[in-house]
Amino acid sequence: MKLQKAVSRRNKGKSYEKWFVNIPSEQIKTLGWKVGDNIESTINNNELILKSKGTDIVKIKKQGNLTYYERFVRVYNNLPLDERKLPIVVINGEAFTWYRCNVEITGRTKLGKKIGEKLIRLDII
Repeated sequence: MKLQKAVSRRNKGKSYEKWFVNIPSEQIKTLGWKVGDNIESTINNNELILKSKGTDIVKIKKQGNLTYYERFVRVYNNLPLDERKLPIVVINGEAFTWYRCNVEITGRTKLGKKIGEKLIRLDII
């Protein structure tokens, strides 16, 4: 590895420097780091220590054995009101909005079941 220096910008006669260390890709893969990860640096006993700060991505628990009704209600209740007016699925040439799907699915109609199954197949819910 080599330590490298570059000028990041110059402003009013003053230059601002950045320092770079190239880390071999095998080590990055071993650590499980990815592009965009936040890395924290600290100095301990004259050694530079780099640690991943983790990511801001929240892992969602797989929805397992929930019914189409439960899955739909979870998604529908978290939608902004304006989005509920948008079409979500087309069945037999007819477009259904979130509102209409909600009426059919919560009413537990045959059409609601068909809509729910299609939304699951399309990975929408």
